[in-house]
Amino acid sequence: FCKKIVNVSDDVYQKSGFSNRLFCSHKNIVINNGINIPTNFSDGKSPGSIIMVGRLNPVKNHLLAFQAIKKAKATGTDVSLKVVGGGALQAELQTQINKMGLNDCIKLLGDRNDVSSLLVDADIFLMTSLSEGHSIALLEACAAGLPAVVSNVGGNKDIIKNNFNGFVCDLDDIDSFPSSILELCLNRKLWKKYSTNTRNWASQNASISKCADLYSAAYGFM
Repeated sequence: FCKKIVNVSDDVYQKSGFSNRLFCSHKNIVINNGINIPTNFSDGKSPGSIIMVGRLNPVKNHLLAFQAIKKAKATGTDVSLKVVGGGALQAELQTQINKMGLNDCIKLLGDRNDVSSLLVDADIFLMTSLSEGHSIALLEACAAGLPAVVSNVGGNKDIIKNNFNGFVCDLDDIDSFPSSILELCLNRKLWKKYSTNTRNWASQNASISKCADLYSAAYGFM
């Protein structure tokens, strides 16, 4: 009985129920999430400083991120990972970090109220999720000028484009995550290019004002 069905990404729509796509396709629209665009952004002076932001939940696939850090570090490259977010898996993930001998380079920060500052201080955003919609955390990382290495799920590929502002990696290609991290760490010219591209993309496509305008239009207010 509704007039419009709003999907935050095309992937969400494609994965919706068959009856929705068959009988209500004309009602479905895509309105991507929007964020406040900050004025501060990463200056690239902390090569190898990687950050993840998200709840400590199995869907975020943190173990793959830890494996990627271990493989990147094994090359002799100075990399570190800050994991922002709380959840039931904190003790289990800390045990995994201990077993992998990564205490010196992976830190679980828990829930924080200074995420914007942490993003600006970082160098690369990492997302190894098994599933995503249109990630607010990823949008905020882009607006902070962080090139991203993300899994090829959900709306991630709508935000991150290979050879433009980061790397989209297939989950079954585990080595693509550390190799992408290393490319950004070691090729600072490439890092700068992607950083500029991702900030510009976020400003043009991911602002809360643009999102609000699209919702206003959907409701017939414009």
